[in-house]
Amino acid sequence: MNSPTPASMPSPSAAAMPDAGHAHWMRLALAEAEQAAAEGEVPVGAVLVRDGQLLARNHNRTRQLADPSAHAEMLALREGAAQLGNHRLGDCTLYVTLEPCAMCSGAVFQARLACVVFGASEPKTGAAGSVLDLFAHPGLNHHTQLVRGVLADECAALLEQFFQQRRRQQAQAIQPLRDDALRTPEACFAPCPAAGHYTSALPELQGLRLHYQYLPESLPQGLPNAQPAQPRTALLLLHPPWHWSAWWAPLLQALPRGAYPVLAPDLVGWGRSDKPKKSPWHDAARHARILLQLLDALGLRQFTLVSLEGAGPSLAPALLQALAQAEPERLAGWLRLLPAQKMSEQKMPAQSAPAAQPPLWPIAPGRMDKRWCVAAHLRRCLPAGTDAALLQQAAAPYPSAAHARHWLAAQLQAPAHLAAPPIALPPQRQWQLALQPAGPAAWPGLPPPQAIDAAHRRWLAHNAAGGACGQ
Repeated sequence: MNSPTPASMPSPSAAAMPDAGHAHWMRLALAEAEQAAAEGEVPVGAVLVRDGQLLARNHNRTRQLADPSAHAEMLALREGAAQLGNHRLGDCTLYVTLEPCAMCSGAVFQARLACVVFGASEPKTGAAGSVLDLFAHPGLNHHTQLVRGVLADECAALLEQFFQQRRRQQAQAIQPLRDDALRTPEACFAPCPAAGHYTSALPELQGLRLHYQYLPESLPQGLPNAQPAQPRTALLLLHPPWHWSAWWAPLLQALPRGAYPVLAPDLVGWGRSDKPKKSPWHDAARHARILLQLLDALGLRQFTLVSLEGAGPSLAPALLQALAQAEPERLAGWLRLLPAQKMSEQKMPAQSAPAAQPPLWPIAPGRMDKRWCVAAHLRRCLPAGTDAALLQQAAAPYPSAAHARHWLAAQLQAPAHLAAPPIALPPQRQWQLALQPAGPAAWPGLPPPQAIDAAHRRWLAHNAAGGACGQ
């Protein structure tokens, strides 16, 4: 899947290859494993090499694909076989960060691989010597060569770090629920990206649980009070009112790792965060204080706000005003993403525009009876042909009308027709990008990761040269 231009390496017999050669390919497998961790998958990566050329690379995707066989080795073997047009891969070497299990070992035998090189041992399910050794079984008619322990410490450390973080997340997930709030059952999020981090320690939360995604994980593990080595300008991704942080999943997966922090919170009342039962709880100033406290807890001083504009009501104008009033020196800029197709009736074909339908937001209190549901509301109010998976994810956190009371918080809304809200930012600190269409009926489109990365890097370079934001 998406293999890069093949990298060349000398190709001696795999088992006889110098350690430096094995390390080169194992580091590529480690990069795949790191990507798996970023996607919420167990961090195992694999690369398939033939004649010193990279043939295939992949990582665990069992959760994303809902496929118990989607181990890194299996996916790399499938890709390699498809590229060669042959299920036999007798002149190939597989590099994998973790000792193969019995399933993957069986696939190796069926492919007649010449050699398997792995990093960390797997004491619970390893089938290459830890639990059993299928590679040395005398009853099998093919024996693949093994090289064990290449970059074993690094491979094992990545796994240990991942499971430590998962245990922390599980501990955070059982934080007590306030009597005046609701929490969406985890089962509702089955079709959604994996959970990120939770906190209820921010003073303004008053015990409510806040969910957020924080990348890159290596800077500094997304843990509150972890201080960075130097000030960094973060990207603060603000979800649209009809969705939550899951909307940013494609961008979070595609942005380069380690360049700068990226934070995508679920505002209280949205997504995986707790949902107060009373709409008056919501006001822009309170939400702004929570965001600023979260940035403080992560050691992030300055930030650029990224939001979707021109696709119905927006949360950004009201929150930007509140953020600018509270701590204006921290707001580095505002990046507005414009949809591939505008939601206005003037821009939409007549058959696609939702005619004579209730507004997306706010909702009159009398309309939210026991039969009301977010999914049906979104289908009525968003353009015809809106991606079904997007709607399913958007509605997942709200299994009942009670979970969606934040839709009544009209004081957070800015009218959709405002082209240039009165934000206290000079023009050079505001810019916009068009979303990438994802098919003829796609709405609003996909966040353009390369363009966002380039724009933010230009802004960071400008800050460094001119000191515009005090860095």
